[in-house]
Amino acid sequence: MAAKLPHVIISFDMETDLGNWWTTYEGVNAGTPHILEILERHAVPATFLFTADAAQACPQAMGWALAAGHEIGCHALHHEFLGEANSDTPGLFTLLPEEVEHRLDLATEIVAAVAGVRPVSFRCPRLQSSNQVLHALERLGYTVDGSYPTYFYAKQFAPYYPSRDDWREAGDMRVLELPTFADFSEPAPPGVNGFWRGHDCWPKLRLEGGARFKERINGMGAYLQARDLPLFVCLYLHPWEFVPTPHELVFGEGRLEVAEWLWKNSGEAHLAALDELLGLLRAGGATFWTMKDFAEVWKG
Repeated sequence: MAAKLPHVIISFDMETDLGNWWTTYEGVNAGTPHILEILERHAVPATFLFTADAAQACPQAMGWALAAGHEIGCHALHHEFLGEANSDTPGLFTLLPEEVEHRLDLATEIVAAVAGVRPVSFRCPRLQSSNQVLHALERLGYTVDGSYPTYFYAKQFAPYYPSRDDWREAGDMRVLELPTFADFSEPAPPGVNGFWRGHDCWPKLRLEGGARFKERINGMGAYLQARDLPLFVCLYLHPWEFVPTPHELVFGEGRLEVAEWLWKNSGEAHLAALDELLGLLRAGGATFWTMKDFAEVWKG
């Protein structure tokens, strides 16, 4: 059986450095130009999902992405938790369900005002979504969401329209859900049953390099093909990974040591990995999409 060619979405969560752990925007300001150079070199369209605070703090970065022809999406008001937890983060709390809609209203309006175009693509910070999020996105006119953490729920492997009662199940909502790429061709370690974070695609591109990541896509392609599913790859990356990431953070109340896997191979090494991966995917016949364009084609 001939291998299926992959449909690939490259997306960037435009947020504070190190996600929840820091308050600066070095990645957005200094990393974005290097990312755009690589995308242009390979003629790859991408989706840049801005938190509202990043949009207000870094309008020039949004302008660079727009001028290069890329899509602008939304990544919530702040880098905050909107739904069911899929990881433990001390001192950070999920919003109450009744808080979600208003904050998404504000985030959408802010991103739209800075971009000059209303966003139709969304992703929840930390991939923590909920029924409240999906219903709010549908009401706000979003057409696509990239929040499903495939590594965590391990049920949906292809794009789907969520159920109104449970966003993790297929149904008849108008927002297309894009499962994030995970590699289930690699078995979990002995003794691990169910959820294993090692299946997630992030941050393996940075840690392992472009050639090894392409091998993972090939392996997952065989896994999906055996189940008669499309080879669909939705990558989520962060601009702060493409600049040198600090090993520790010092602030008013103390000092935080950053885990090695969060800073390892940041900066030039990660830029080289992205460059290599896009070249290999292009050579392998991959088709690249923005989130918005993929949703329009999928609907048809």
